[in-house]
Amino acid sequence: MKTYQLIATPTMAVQGMICAANNGQCYIKDNELHVVGGAYHFVYKFKGKPAGWYLKNTETADDHYLGAGACPSVNLDGENILNQEYWDALTYIPPVEDEEKPVE
Repeated sequence: MKTYQLIATPTMAVQGMICAANNGQCYIKDNELHVVGGAYHFVYKFKGKPAGWYLKNTETADDHYLGAGACPSVNLDGENILNQEYWDALTYIPPVEDEEKPVE
């Protein structure tokens, strides 16, 4: 499983599937970018007021704005990238922090 950090302001692309994974998917539909997994459904609203990342409550269908500059992270397993150029522009894998070393 890999953890991907999503950028704060992705660009719009053509509608369709960007990534499919064993535990989620990423796609653009109706001028919105959706990143869906078992425990989350993030939506980037390009034309929202305000534009930005939202967390969708799947039980009520309410969208909750995450705030200016939000960069959600997602865990994906077995991902099949269908639009590599867009995926590379949308995500990055955060560096793994080294364990703290004792001070001598």
